[in-house]
Amino acid sequence: MEKNLLSADIKNLFSFENVDDESYIAGIRAKISSAFLLIGSYLLVPTIFGFVYRGLDIGWQSIHFSTFAALVLMWVVSLLRNKLSHQFRSYAVVTCFYIVSTTGMLNNGLLGVSVAGYISCCIVAAIILGVDKALYTVAICGLSLLVIGFGFWTTGYLTSVDATAFNASKGAWTSVTIVFFVISGSLILCLAGLMGALTTLLSKVREQGAQLMERHDQLEELVAARTQDLTKEIEIREERESALKESEERFKSFAEIAADRYWESDENHRVTFAPTASGLAAKSGLEIIGKKAWESGLEISPEHSLAIRRALENKKEFHDLEICRISPDGEKFYRRLAGVPLHDNSGKFKGFRVVGMDETAEIEAQSETQVMQSRFFDALSQFDVGVTLWGPEKTLLFFNDAICRMYPEWTEALTTGAPLEKFAEFIAEYRLGEGADPEEKERVANDWLKTFSSQPYGIEFGRKDGGVTKVYRRPLDDGSVLGLYIDVPVGKDPTEEMSFLTPVTKDNEKFLKS
Repeated sequence: MEKNLLSADIKNLFSFENVDDESYIAGIRAKISSAFLLIGSYLLVPTIFGFVYRGLDIGWQSIHFSTFAALVLMWVVSLLRNKLSHQFRSYAVVTCFYIVSTTGMLNNGLLGVSVAGYISCCIVAAIILGVDKALYTVAICGLSLLVIGFGFWTTGYLTSVDATAFNASKGAWTSVTIVFFVISGSLILCLAGLMGALTTLLSKVREQGAQLMERHDQLEELVAARTQDLTKEIEIREERESALKESEERFKSFAEIAADRYWESDENHRVTFAPTASGLAAKSGLEIIGKKAWESGLEISPEHSLAIRRALENKKEFHDLEICRISPDGEKFYRRLAGVPLHDNSGKFKGFRVVGMDETAEIEAQSETQVMQSRFFDALSQFDVGVTLWGPEKTLLFFNDAICRMYPEWTEALTTGAPLEKFAEFIAEYRLGEGADPEEKERVANDWLKTFSSQPYGIEFGRKDGGVTKVYRRPLDDGSVLGLYIDVPVGKDPTEEMSFLTPVTKDNEKFLKS
């Protein structure tokens, strides 16, 4: 059992595979000192017995007891090596070496192996304590040699051992031999342990170097892969930025095309962004940034000011809000506004984005059209020719007094906005009479409707008073139908009577196209 424990202890001491801090020199030195003390714990036993045998053989002196005490102390430290710290046991071993060498020098002078002991002491200090501590040891041992040597040659100090008696003593030779083998063996074992440690270190350095190269290769692969990923991310980001820029430009183009003005306001309805909304304001020398939309300085009617204020303060989407602003020189500008509210990530209202369409030209054109229409209808009202104008929706837009004079019976049927189907039923009843067959009336009404929007044509239409009316209907490009009712005198050619109306119908057609 003890043999197995000893074998395991030795194997553990000279194995550097399981050292917790084996990458540090201090851990390796601790292992070497343990190995040295393990061997010393066995070899110091015969050394101590040899020293005792020598003392019994040639006699004891007081200085021998210090040597004996140093050897015993080293042996005790060797036995308690696992319970003592590396620093303590290392200093104890070096100190014991020094004491043994010094007492040997004082006892035997140069006859002993004290110089070799000093050298061994320095070597052991270098191995288990380090070079810096070994330098101190060299200094102490060298100083001891000088002091002891100075004492020998100045005082004539005589050694306590007779050289002849010493050399003739079997115990002396035996003890010297044992000491030589102990020191030499210990040094060899220490050097072997050191070489083993260095070999292990070199092996681990090579392993770590191989691992480092492997990790270096892995790192290069990782860097290459990451670089490739970053390149792709950069390309994707550039594509997204390009797409975003293109989208912004597209949105800007669409906004400029779809709207003449666009601007933004904050939560207090003050204008914060207006790249194109300041045209009228700039023309008038006004600044609108920071002002509310209904307080821009441009004249606006109270109704329109209230309308835009309510639309913004409601904080809801709005469309087709028509307003009119008047510049300082009296010029009117018409706008149709649409806006959407803006909210932050928490849903809090933060303003409006508003676009506006300039309808000034359109409204002015409508006004001019209404004036033209009014003048045109006024002119038609002065004609002796009956005139009707049916709109694209097949409703009556206009009729003059002449047709009512020709057909007094039509007065009730000719009302502005009357549908064409109702008038067709009235015409069928007018032609067939009130007691006509309903199916016949329906047929006549349908026939009249079929010919109503066809190519221009003229027919003669008799009246109940015995007169004849030439009816001429002309479809216009916008879907309207112009009807002319001409009273033809007896014996006159209806074609000649119609010729003078051609310019009138052309002017009307031009008007309707506009």
